[in-house]
Amino acid sequence: MHRDRVLMFKVPARLAAVGPARDHLLHQLTELAGIRLDDDRLYALRVCASEAMANGIEHGFDGQPPDETAALLIEGDLDAVRQRLRITVTDGGLTVPEMNGLIEDLEATSGRGLVVLDGYADAFGWGQRTDGVGRPTGFSVWFELNVQPQSAEGQATAQAEVQPEVPSARRGRAAPAPARIRATGPRHLARVRDAPRSSKDHLAA
Repeated sequence: MHRDRVLMFKVPARLAAVGPARDHLLHQLTELAGIRLDDDRLYALRVCASEAMANGIEHGFDGQPPDETAALLIEGDLDAVRQRLRITVTDGGLTVPEMNGLIEDLEATSGRGLVVLDGYADAFGWGQRTDGVGRPTGFSVWFELNVQPQSAEGQATAQAEVQPEVPSARRGRAAPAPARIRATGPRHLARVRDAPRSSKDHLAA
């Protein structure tokens, strides 16, 4: 399965940076990469991106409060054949957190980002990131949305664009938890969920 990288930038690991990072992500996708989203998918992108970043800040970095230099890595990849956009948020966690049960528990006070992804994304998953020799470099959560085809000109513009870091601002409002929760199954170190059928995809390295 081939994906084209359409964006990549870093965000300060602070909740105040989530709002402008989400807006920057939308700008990169719609204005530079030329990716078109209907109103439902645009709303889902805003909600899922906000929750994935907020959870990376709150629960990443091995349970320690991130310092001033800590950052999240945001990546966007497009599978033009499947017309799927994947957004990956990677924090600095070097261990795999316990994720089992978080998407099933609507009353949980933590891990709510997984509940939101389960309700709004067309697929989502997570897994450890490693370097070339297998050493952990971070922990990633990703989600996918169905999108409309982009123009070749828009894709070239996005790939050539230098991605700046995002300034701080207030965090956006979280979405309500979905009423229906569906379970996922393990796939090596990643957990994958696809609606309405199970995804066979792996976490992109």
